[in-house]
Amino acid sequence: MAFSVAGDLYFEIDGQLHEIKRLLRQKRGCPYDPALVKKALQAIVEGRFDKLVEVPISDELQQLIGACKFHSVDDNIMGEKFPLEDDQPDYEYSLEVLHLNKGLTTTEVLDEIKKQGYEVASLRDLLVYCAEHSKVGLDWPLSALGSTWQNVHGGQCCPFVWRDRNGRRLDFDWLESRWINYYRFLVRRKKTVSDEETSPDELQQLIGACGFGYVEYNITTENFPLPDDQPDYEYSLEVLHFNKRLHTTAVLDEIKKQGYEVASLRDLLVYCAEHQEVGLEWPLVALGSVWQDLNGDRGCPCVWSDGNGQHLLTYLRWFDGGWGDRSRFLVRSKRQP
Repeated sequence: MAFSVAGDLYFEIDGQLHEIKRLLRQKRGCPYDPALVKKALQAIVEGRFDKLVEVPISDELQQLIGACKFHSVDDNIMGEKFPLEDDQPDYEYSLEVLHLNKGLTTTEVLDEIKKQGYEVASLRDLLVYCAEHSKVGLDWPLSALGSTWQNVHGGQCCPFVWRDRNGRRLDFDWLESRWINYYRFLVRRKKTVSDEETSPDELQQLIGACGFGYVEYNITTENFPLPDDQPDYEYSLEVLHFNKRLHTTAVLDEIKKQGYEVASLRDLLVYCAEHQEVGLEWPLVALGSVWQDLNGDRGCPCVWSDGNGQHLLTYLRWFDGGWGDRSRFLVRSKRQP
């Protein structure tokens, strides 16, 4: 039986054939094993569509990918090329996101990671982190340099998560490329004895009581230590609204002028746990807790809405920037004896 091939179908098939040839001609090498490409094409030529090559993917990898709910996954992300059993160290660690904020080669990135006392994260780490943080990759790409694959032409690549036109995608990038300044890198921080001896994280307990849909990765006890933010007097919490754009310096001056003090991250979480509607209509900021990143930029916590009625606790506003007229500020009102 013969089939007529015409119209859009013909041009679609012709375009796919040209795409295969383009991939084979790439200077940095074809991303697919050419032997498998040859075998698949021969099966098509002979009409053996049931014999097309299926690339195996481990059950564990499939489960990890499924938990992330990616819109799409590159075919090269498979257990054969990124074996999960080879990527686990014999020590406990936590995962953090490192933003170097400048264009760097892979060698320079690896040197900086080592210099700061971190280790590179693996594909498994990336998938575990993405499953717990559903918005990772939507605003900036996140790479895991600890899992690499070399194609038949010697080109090396690593997995990363980014946003294409349809949503969050698990893809791979070439290590020979230069990393643009908006890339982030997932890293491991080895847990110390002092980490293991600490009591349950008070910050995480406070966050859990608020029911946020998303928590920005920089909101950690290390960046915002809670024991340092409590005064030695009693106070109540109030919300100030200036209804105009103001620089942080002007906001701080106005808070002091009205006899208040800035509230901390702990104050913000306590207040949000008691007022579940906070952040749905306007951002609420706590200027009393400030963190400075490696680039010298300062930020403070803020609760707001993503437009779907979901509370967000995020490192949103630059402390050294201005605040819009919708922003509110949580403050402390000292109780009189």
